[in-house]
Amino acid sequence: MAAWPSSARRAPTSSIKIPDGVSFADAAALPVAYGTALRMMTTNGHVATGEKVLILGASGGVGVCCLQLAKLAGAEVIACAGTDAKAKRLIELGADKTINYVDARLRGRGLHALRQADAARRRHRPRRRRGGELHRRRHLGEVAEGA
Repeated sequence: MAAWPSSARRAPTSSIKIPDGVSFADAAALPVAYGTALRMMTTNGHVATGEKVLILGASGGVGVCCLQLAKLAGAEVIACAGTDAKAKRLIELGADKTINYVDARLRGRGLHALRQADAARRRHRPRRRRGGELHRRRHLGEVAEGA
């Protein structure tokens, strides 16, 4: 196959029709963020209805996709961002709660304070962590409410 073929062979199941109004660039970018998020939320995280999901860096592309997929799964979403403006946008996108990890409420220690609070609670209820920065703990609501 040449570098710029005018046609190529592919299996019909490996393609999705681009909807009207979606550019080639947007269609090409979609699997990048959503592919990563889908793997994190389903393969690694097994997110299910009624669970609480903490998403660190939720205002980025993959984070927003994780937020949307967790909401579709029926989970309560606690989304973390570095500014109040980003946290407000995450609420508009469907987050149930937000944490500004730069905010003074975490005593200037940011994510370190959040991770310490989570680790202290885990010592009493050990659970296996499932991949990346996706934290699935039923007690995370306590961290968000206490922040």
